[in-house]
Amino acid sequence: MLNNIGNGRKEMMMILLLLVIFTGILLYKVLDVGSVTKYSNFRRKASNFISAANHLMTEETEYENAAYLYDLIENQYSEPIESPFDSSVLCDEFESKVFHVENSSYVTLKCGEYAISNQPTTDKNYKIYKVSDWTAEEPSSGNVESTILYNVTLDGKEQLDKYYNEREFLIKYYKKTGYKITSIYTLNPKHTLVEKTFYRTYKQVS
Repeated sequence: MLNNIGNGRKEMMMILLLLVIFTGILLYKVLDVGSVTKYSNFRRKASNFISAANHLMTEETEYENAAYLYDLIENQYSEPIESPFDSSVLCDEFESKVFHVENSSYVTLKCGEYAISNQPTTDKNYKIYKVSDWTAEEPSSGNVESTILYNVTLDGKEQLDKYYNEREFLIKYYKKTGYKITSIYTLNPKHTLVEKTFYRTYKQVS
């Protein structure tokens, strides 16, 4: 009798263990399929962004070489773009852009931790990266990329709350000083441009 009870417990434990393993496998597959769908949506959003940017660049000569997501939204060629990974996160208006270099065009779409970065617009399957925030300290490990960001000083004191890329700098500078410029090198004479190198890590995820 006791032996039968013991065998029954072992069988129950085996069944429970198999259920746990099966549930784990099923959950992994569901999450994996979800990730693939989000990556596909991200690529689709990039393609739609390119189409809208090309429309703006064709219609408005001011943007014939580069159009940022900010420019599309300001000119009503696009609504803000939600991240496919988190609908509460909007894609970066100043890092996301379509731009021309010689006879080729490229796209960057940055949404939260994820980015399609400097990819030819003709690519059929954009590479997707997970990226860290920009930091003034160079990371000691991982894949590292760098960029130049800008601030401005008056009497040696920084006037903006942080460093920005060129397009965003022009917007922030105008809002801060009321001095409208089209180039970072035509500041009000009393201001001094400050350039600083920033770094971030990146890892391809799809």
